[in-house]
Parts: sequence; structure tokens; C-alpha cells
Amino acid sequence: MTRPSYSLRQTWLSDMTERCLDPAFVRAVQTGTHEAFEALATRPHPGVIEFPLLSAEYREALLREIHAFEHWCRHRRVGPVRPNSMNNQGVVLAELGLEGPMDELLYTWLSPLTKWAFPEHGGSSLDHQHSFVVEYAENGDTDLGFHVDDSEVTLNACLGLSFEGAEVYFRGVRCDAHREDPANDTEVWQWEPTAGRAILHAGAHRHGVNPLRSGRRVNLIVWARSVRHRRVHRAPHEGPTTWCPRCEAA
Repeated sequence: MTRPSYSLRQTWLSDMTERCLDPAFVRAVQTGTHEAFEALATRPHPGVIEFPLLSAEYREALLREIHAFEHWCRHRRVGPVRPNSMNNQGVVLAELGLEGPMDELLYTWLSPLTKWAFPEHGGSSLDHQHSFVVEYAENGDTDLGFHVDDSEVTLNACLGLSFEGAEVYFRGVRCDAHREDPANDTEVWQWEPTAGRAILHAGAHRHGVNPLRSGRRVNLIVWARSVRHRRVHRAPHEGPTTWCPRCEAA
């Protein structure tokens, strides 16, 4: 049986225009200088940059669209495709017909930042993506185990809503050969998501999500990938590398 196709209720979401983005982010990307990126983004921890990304109007509209999609799935008795093997809640945005605007988000808007901040992780050659929304709620997923992403660079953007806990913890960048090595004290850090704020980090940056204490948190995730990088490396985080501290120490 052919799987039915969902039609966007809010058709303006099909284009990643300036309306969707934070004005400060738009100005920095349009300026396109390292100075503009430094003024936009903070570096709260080595290997992580944080910045304003999505407008309030876009965040609210995307949350409404996801709600409409989930209702549509229940009505048609169609199970949504889950984002990955670890998250039981959330949706793949291609299922909503949003692959095009997510491509545009990567190619037009994020690529200048990834080239600037993550050249050693393929940030200059990102050419495809897997984008999805994850949800942490008291009646669903409440945390996420320690892992790395199937990406060269990952975007994590908080859509809302009201919540306590569910911080994203980080434990240092590692290649596949050293993935289970312990973190040192300087590598231990956590990000407290705030609606409208986003972070970029290497897919090889080990992380997880602390338990949600209350409320509901929804985040947009983009796994940005590079065919060129994966032609050179048999696996996205294959070692030895120049960016893995354990490889450097060997």
C-alpha cells in the first residue's frame, strides 16, 4: 500500500526565508565576515558555538505544523517515521514536505558558519542533511543516552516550550577508536536550551540529554553531512585524526 502524503497547512513554511530567521543571524550571514560571525556567536565551550537562529513566528508555526501532522497520522492510522534509533518521540521533517527548506537552511544560511567554525570536520563541504524534531516530555522520552551523531556537523535549535531539566551534556570530541575513553574535566559541560537559541557542534562531539524534570522540550536537529568527507573516511568519525585529543596524544 502506498503511504499517503501530508500537505503543509502553513504553506509559507516551504521556503526558508528571512521571515523564518532571527534578524541578527540574517545580518551576520549576509555580512559574511569572520568579524560578523564572532559578534553573532558565542563559544560557551570548546567545540560548540551558540547563536540566535529561528524567529519566534517560525518556531510557533513549526510547532503547530508538527501538531497538525501528528493529528493527520492518527486520523489516517499512519505511524510517523521516527528520527533515529534512540528517539521514540519526534518526526522527520521530510515527512512534512520540509526537506527543501531544510536544505536551504543548510546551504544558504548555516554553511558560512560551518565553514568558519568546523573546517576540520568537513564544514566546508556539507552537501546533504537529515533533519528532524525531537521531543522530551513527561509522558514520552525524558532523556537521551551518551552518543555521537551520524553527521559531520550537528545543529541543535530549541523551539520551546516550557520545561526544566533536559540539558544537553557534552563529554569531548573523539574519533571512533577512542569513543569510549573517559572525558577529562575540561571536556565536561552542559547546554541549557532556550527557545530561539541554537548550537552547532561536531557530530563526533560526544553528548546526551539529562533527565527532564518537568514540562515539554522540543528541538530541531539537523545532521549535516559531506559526501566528500565520507569518500575520504570509511566512517564519519574514523581515526586517526587531528581533532581527536587521544589521537594527538598517541
